[in-house]
Amino acid sequence: MQKKAATMHTLCIIDMQPKFPAAKKAHLVKPALREIALSKKNNGVIVLVEYTPRQYGKSLKYIKDAIAGYPKAIVVEKCTNDGSEIVARTIKSATKSNRVRVLGVNTDCCVSETVIGLWWKFGFTVEVVGDACWSGWDRSERQKSHHDLAIEGLKNVNAIRAQRVYLDKLKKNTPIKIIRAS
Repeated sequence: MQKKAATMHTLCIIDMQPKFPAAKKAHLVKPALREIALSKKNNGVIVLVEYTPRQYGKSLKYIKDAIAGYPKAIVVEKCTNDGSEIVARTIKSATKSNRVRVLGVNTDCCVSETVIGLWWKFGFTVEVVGDACWSGWDRSERQKSHHDLAIEGLKNVNAIRAQRVYLDKLKKNTPIKIIRAS
């Protein structure tokens, strides 16, 4: 019996930049690198999103090194928390796939807003790589709760969707999924 080929997805990496303390968390490195390797292995598009890099810096070195020379890696800039418009436009010009895996920081802000925008406004099937996301500006224990609350909020978007579906005449988008790095 033949193995079923992995369904192509675009990997979207959000705001893994030096001025965001959450981006420098050591526990993000392995799952982020696994997702990049998987995307490259499957010949997938990688969209690296940078929030005003002149102010917050370019992406972290380990991310840049992992995608260096990969022809399907595209770096885009955004200047708002919600990067869904530039990401959607980039994906649509680079691939026919409507599946996106998202990782990055800050889960409670840019990640959540981009994920919801990709799903709601642009109709993408979105998977959030929960163990490759994080939140936090300071070193307090609140960081984990901000991340966890954001992940729970993304799970609950499905309930919001159920309410909005009625108003939007049964708009048929696949729910947002929270997954672990492959």
